[in-house]
Amino acid sequence: EDVVLIGCPTSVSLASWTACRRVVAGRLINCYSSNDLMLALMYRIKNLRSILSPPAGIIKVDAPGLENYDVSKLIDSHSDYCVAVREILDMVGYDQPRQVIEKAT
Repeated sequence: EDVVLIGCPTSVSLASWTACRRVVAGRLINCYSSNDLMLALMYRIKNLRSILSPPAGIIKVDAPGLENYDVSKLIDSHSDYCVAVREILDMVGYDQPRQVIEKAT
C-alpha cells in the first residue's frame, strides 16, 4: 500500500529512507512545509545529536523511490495540518486510480 507522511518528525538519513522503501509496496510520499517552525524546534529539542539536521517534515528528502511534495502554501504552522489533510491528499493523488501501462508483447 501507499504511505503518505505529512509533517513527519523523522531523520533525513538515506539509510532510514532506504529501510522504509523496502517495506512499502506502493508509493512512499513525504509532504513537507518549510513554514512548520514548531516541528523544526521540537525535533531539534528532542534530538540534540541532530541539532544541525532538520526533520523530513520541513525539507525535501533526496532518497530513491521517495516522492516529495512541498505543502508550504497550505501550511503556515504545525496546527494547520489537521484542517489541510484532504487538500494534501488530493495534491498527492492519494486514493486516485493509477494508470495501467501495458507492456507490448
